[in-house]
Amino acid sequence: MRRRDPHGTLVYITGHSDLAWRTFQYHLEAFDYIQKEPGQIGTSAARCLGEIHTRLLAERQDPAEIFTLRTGETVRHIPLKDILFFETGSLPHHVLLHTAGSRMDFLGSLGELEIQLGERFLRTHRAYLVAVDKIEETDLKYNKLWVGGHACLLSRAGKAALRKRREMAGDVFSDSISI
Repeated sequence: MRRRDPHGTLVYITGHSDLAWRTFQYHLEAFDYIQKEPGQIGTSAARCLGEIHTRLLAERQDPAEIFTLRTGETVRHIPLKDILFFETGSLPHHVLLHTAGSRMDFLGSLGELEIQLGERFLRTHRAYLVAVDKIEETDLKYNKLWVGGHACLLSRAGKAALRKRREMAGDVFSDSISI
């Protein structure tokens, strides 16, 4: 089987779990060993298939679509589609990442993030880097925009960048825009 599909997922369903070590001898890289027990095979197989499905979906995710950050000893992977905006933290070199349901503090700089994340995010103010597709409303008179229900500041340079981005996309720009 390994010759036909070297990346295939092997799951053993066996009544001889004491021989499981033999698969290591042959370098088969089994994903799971399910012991044949009356009434348990279906549950164990379903759990195993669910885990395989989850892993396959994770492997298919483009690494460019994930933002990875480190907070203390924890490394977190956040899908870019979930990020609303970044803002400077109250402590030097700290950045706050905002999603719909959380706020995470980590070491970094908005300038580095702006380069790393590219066109999907726009620097609207020296303290804000906003996901362009998450902007709900823009108030040019009071220099604010709303992202996920949060108000973010909009500088003159941010207005110009937003105006340019919208003109390139063919949007009409007025003093107050709701998207």
